[in-house]
Amino acid sequence: MRARGPALTADQAQAIFDAWRQATGHQRAAFTAKRRRLLELRFAERINGGPPEESAREAAADLLAAAVGVARSAWNMGDNPDRVRYDSFELVFRDAGHVERFAALARGEATPAVPAKGSIEAGRAQTARVVAEVLARTRGSAPPAPALLPAPPQPEGEDPWR
Repeated sequence: MRARGPALTADQAQAIFDAWRQATGHQRAAFTAKRRRLLELRFAERINGGPPEESAREAAADLLAAAVGVARSAWNMGDNPDRVRYDSFELVFRDAGHVERFAALARGEATPAVPAKGSIEAGRAQTARVVAEVLARTRGSAPPAPALLPAPPQPEGEDPWR
């Protein structure tokens, strides 16, 4: 029989859920048994070696950070091409990778992929400026990139795949 480690307390689980609900604005969301189980699974994954009390505190802190970290990602909060929010509780706590990513955002250890509202358009404009600058610098001094060359002409009636 395997010894069980520390468990996530009901108060900790409720506090994590409440933090997620407040950070994302999902005030009508319910803390269901399924969501509680998802937290328990992620909590158990985060406990590894070390003093059990310290590991349990760190694991709970990681989950709490992830709960609020999703709100620091403009992409997840709807600043994406589809204008869809990807901030569900189930997404945040889907697996260890999601927990780590959102916790890092909350702690300022990672930069959100899309930093601010309107950044999709700003990003496109920035990309266009950079491409224009690079092309202006390289005109006449280097051949164009292969992707920019026109396709070679194909003789009529021949299958180009043969």
